[in-house]
Amino acid sequence: ELADAIVREPIAMRVIVNRLWKGHFGTGLSDTPSNFGWNGEKPTHPELLDHLANVFLARGMSIKAMHREIMLSAVYQLDAAHSQANFDKDSGNRLYWRANRVRLTAERLRDSVLFVAGAFDDKMCRPSTVLTPLSGRPDL
Repeated sequence: ELADAIVREPIAMRVIVNRLWKGHFGTGLSDTPSNFGWNGEKPTHPELLDHLANVFLARGMSIKAMHREIMLSAVYQLDAAHSQANFDKDSGNRLYWRANRVRLTAERLRDSVLFVAGAFDDKMCRPSTVLTPLSGRPDL
């Protein structure tokens, strides 16, 4: 009953969407993802937050569909080129005029090299092993 009551509140959809947005962009539409009340910061794009919350609800609260919606947006597909005029107006990129550069993790770098070399094994659900430069995934 509690879960149903929480889901009926429109703020719950905004919180979920804001957290998904933060996962993709590093910052949420509101900098306080758990607090949309008096003590929280106001969203930079409240109309976008409401729109995404409505889309999330209309698509059956599917996290996968929301990821797709965000990744197909023009904002997600921006390049990281610098524009001095835009930087002067918004140095923190809170208006999303460019993509933020993100470091590639060691695991992603290793997987990319193995994939290009044709040695990447994408089978899942194997026991974990100690990671060494020459290690692959153990056979079951």
